[in-house]
Amino acid sequence: MSTETTNNTELPNFVKQQCKVIDNLQQRVNQLNKDFEIEKNCKNKVYFFILEKGYFDEYVEFNKKNPI
Repeated sequence: MSTETTNNTELPNFVKQQCKVIDNLQQRVNQLNKDFEIEKNCKNKVYFFILEKGYFDEYVEFNKKNPI
């Protein structure tokens, strides 16, 4: 019976801790999404510049010499 009582009194603290963990993870996910959007937009601008200025062939050759 004492184990049951202990588990019941610890449950709210456990739940509170898990809520904090979830909140922290959600904040991290939100930051990663923001960072991803920034990087994606930067790359899109570069790709647009390459295509707009007619540097596609040079870009292809550069990528052949410098693979990711």
